[in-house]
Amino acid sequence: MHFENLYNEILLNPLIDSKLNKLLIVSGYATAAMSFHYLNDLRQKSKHIELQLIVGMALKDGLTSSNHSGFKKLASEDFKNTFRCSYITKSPAVHSKVYIWCTNEKPVFAFTGSANYTQTAFFL
Repeated sequence: MHFENLYNEILLNPLIDSKLNKLLIVSGYATAAMSFHYLNDLRQKSKHIELQLIVGMALKDGLTSSNHSGFKKLASEDFKNTFRCSYITKSPAVHSKVYIWCTNEKPVFAFTGSANYTQTAFFL
């Protein structure tokens, strides 16, 4: 499948089904800015989900200190009860881009493709 507006198709439209309450993301690369933008957008739309992010290429390419600090702030302050982030720190590095929507702990459907969890991938 090819989507013209990845942000809406992958991250917003699935929430039309009100039973979905968790999004699991495994992305080779991700930014705190994208996480903040998305979580803040959900807050403004009164959508409540738990977001769990795994950054897969941190072992190979590192992670900027600003992104690390941003992820920590999101998880401990801004979205304390809804955002968790972790990094792959042992070989092999993971370059996947997988978005899994769940109802509680049960996967309902998923997207996979070439879009990292960054604003560049979703908005440019």
